[in-house]
Amino acid sequence: MTTERHFPSYLSKWMGFTFGKLGELAKVIYSSSLHQIGITPHHLGVLMALDNHGPQVQARLTDLVSIDKATMVSLIRELGDMNCIEKVPHPTDKRAHQVTITEKGIETVKEAERISIEVTDRFFEALNDEEKYAFHDMLQKLTKTATEMYDEIEEAELKG
Repeated sequence: MTTERHFPSYLSKWMGFTFGKLGELAKVIYSSSLHQIGITPHHLGVLMALDNHGPQVQARLTDLVSIDKATMVSLIRELGDMNCIEKVPHPTDKRAHQVTITEKGIETVKEAERISIEVTDRFFEALNDEEKYAFHDMLQKLTKTATEMYDEIEEAELKG
C-alpha cells in the first residue's frame, strides 16, 4: 500500500487534515498492536487507571478514563471475563463495589507497555532523538490548546 492511498498529497497541504489523518493511522496501528494481547486501548486505559490509582468505584473510574458509563460497564465486564480485574465489596460503603486490578491485569499492563515501546520506536524511526523530544513537547502544547478549545465548544453547546 502506498502513502498516497492513505494520505493524498493534494490534501496534505492542510495541517488539520494531515494531523487528523496521522491520528487515524496511529490509532489503527496502536489498536492492532494491542489486539495481539487481546485488549483495546480502552481496556488498557482502565487497567492503567487501576494500576496507578488503586481500587476505584465504577463511577470514579469512568471519570478517570473519560469514558461514558455504558462503555465502562462493557469494559468492566470484558476485563472481568479476562480475569484482569475483579469487583470486590467497598470497604466503607456496603452498597458499593470497588474495581481492582488482578495480577493478570498487572501483567497485561506490563505487556502492553512493552508493545507500546516497540510500536512507538517503529512509528518514530524517521525522527532522531532531538526531533522526537521536540515533537513530544509540541504535542503536549497542542493537546493543552485543543483541550481548551474543546472545553469552549462543549460550554457553548451547553448554553446553546
